[in-house]
Amino acid sequence: MHRSRQEGFAVGAFNIDNQETLQAISQAAQKLQAPVMVEVSAGEVKTMGGCQNIRDMVSNYRNTYNIEMYINLDHAPTVELCQQAIDAGFEFIHID
Repeated sequence: MHRSRQEGFAVGAFNIDNQETLQAISQAAQKLQAPVMVEVSAGEVKTMGGCQNIRDMVSNYRNTYNIEMYINLDHAPTVELCQQAIDAGFEFIHID
């Protein structure tokens, strides 16, 4: 996010619900040389194997494609889920 602040541009945020979507976002970010944020809801966390699995997938794609990518837990319904995301290393957490 440092680069986007310095250069004055917005970072796109895209919901992921499977690995194919994550791969497509990663490929686009690499092609455009742009940072991206991926977002997951509580339901997506559940269907994608938990916060740590999502963190591992995003880290793998970030390293494979050499891109700047962040994770946002979006609309978390519980403090417990937020704590799981924090423990897994999500960069952004939203609770409502």
